[in-house]
Amino acid sequence: MSYTFNGSTHRLTSTATPIPSGSSFTLFCWVKLPDATPAADITPLAIGPLGGSDDYAHLVVLSTGNVRAKVNGAAAFTTSTVTDTVRDLQNGTWAALAGMFTNDGSNNITNVVAWVYNGTDESTASAGTTSRAISPWFGDISVGRNVTSVQNVTGDIAHVAIFNRELTAGELTDLIEKTPDASSATSALYAYWPLLTDAVEVIQGGGTLDFTVTDATLNSGDGPTLSSGSSSIAPLAAYYRMLNG
Repeated sequence: MSYTFNGSTHRLTSTATPIPSGSSFTLFCWVKLPDATPAADITPLAIGPLGGSDDYAHLVVLSTGNVRAKVNGAAAFTTSTVTDTVRDLQNGTWAALAGMFTNDGSNNITNVVAWVYNGTDESTASAGTTSRAISPWFGDISVGRNVTSVQNVTGDIAHVAIFNRELTAGELTDLIEKTPDASSATSALYAYWPLLTDAVEVIQGGGTLDFTVTDATLNSGDGPTLSSGSSSIAPLAAYYRMLNG
């Protein structure tokens, strides 16, 4: 019901481009870390050119245990950090993380909001209105480490989703209780990665795309506990379920 990462070589990668140029977006995933204050910053989810050094967005768990949503442009970057120490991540506890990125329509990120649910409480922080240009637009996805091949995760990741707009507070709360409902957003769905088994299938407009599993192992005995049903959030750009049927 999740994928386990070893902090070194384990990762999931795709060369898909789930977000239309000019679109705002949300990155979302569940994580469970054996050490919620890792020795160095780690990246559970990132989008941008694999192997590149600029023009990417990612969710980061800092060595302090706080959660950061960050966009990095060629010249500068915008970050938003959840700093409420009462709501830091907990060792060995599933937590939901999200980053909302506002696009002005011309591929300038004008605001970033970080959000975390640590199993008990929700917390958010906003970076404000500093604009950062991103060019070329985001492509590729990395789960378990940054697209820059650093910040490797030790722990488990599940329910990875990417939406092509910012989610509301109510929608984020819904996601900590239910899985995203891909069926409600069929016309806007770019891709769906069920990740039900080690044989990863990627569906895009009736076709397939490769999602490469490098060393990461499917953990059928663990995952966040969600209620039955699914949240009706639309449109959904991509959903990486990362579960074992």
